[in-house]
Amino acid sequence: MSSAFALVVAVPASFLISPLRDQPLEQQRNVPRDRREENCKEKKIEVSSISYKVDDFKINATQDEDKNKSSLVEFLKIFRKWRTWLILFAILFPAMSWSVYWVNVISYFESISVPESDIVIYVAIMTTSDLAGRLFVAIFMDRLPKETNILIASHLVLVFVTLAFVLWSIKPVLVVCSAFIGVGRAWYNILPMKAAVDLLGSDDPDQGITLGMLALGLGFAVGTLPAGSIFDATSSYTLAFIFNAVFYLVGAFLLIMLQLKGRKSIRNTEECPNEVSYENKIELET
Repeated sequence: MSSAFALVVAVPASFLISPLRDQPLEQQRNVPRDRREENCKEKKIEVSSISYKVDDFKINATQDEDKNKSSLVEFLKIFRKWRTWLILFAILFPAMSWSVYWVNVISYFESISVPESDIVIYVAIMTTSDLAGRLFVAIFMDRLPKETNILIASHLVLVFVTLAFVLWSIKPVLVVCSAFIGVGRAWYNILPMKAAVDLLGSDDPDQGITLGMLALGLGFAVGTLPAGSIFDATSSYTLAFIFNAVFYLVGAFLLIMLQLKGRKSIRNTEECPNEVSYENKIELET
């Protein structure tokens, strides 16, 4: 009985195994070997493509690093010119005044005993006029005069606004001054960078933008220090805001100097056009 069962099992198994036995031994061995070789080739291709991508990334990173270094070096070179320093301080001093308005204006209102309800009104007027000023510049920028001329006019107006702010602290005056302060604050967040590009006269506009942002950052960072020191010494913000008016006046004066220098260079260009460089020509057009 057992031999018969073994025969029944062995016969079908022999039919299943016989096709494998009929194949040559080399062919049986080559099938998995070919597959391994194909897998190895695919892996080599993947590794090589990854290595190429890594090499390209390293090359691009190196090129970007070299480009950043060269850009920094070129930017630092502009500080060899006196014009760069005039532009820096022309933006820096008014930025110091604006930092006092942003940080210390509520403390000033409290120091002169302005009611809290009126303080809310003045701050709301500043915020609303700030938004209106930004929209106005965004819509009518192409139709406005040169940014430098706008800044000069704005600084001169803010000299009188600041003096009125501290010398005639009555409600109608403070309402009008708050509106002017809001508009001027909006403009001074936008125009200095464009003015720096025009005044610097560089082939690379990024240098002018960077210079303007540097001056704004320094002014906003240190602007409240003189005002705080004056308040600590006198227990009043009156003298601090008078210094604000002086800073606006200095900024306007420096911008006027730059404008006059540009007009002088224009006359030199008309008299001796072949002796004027491209950089001076750009200066004059501003």
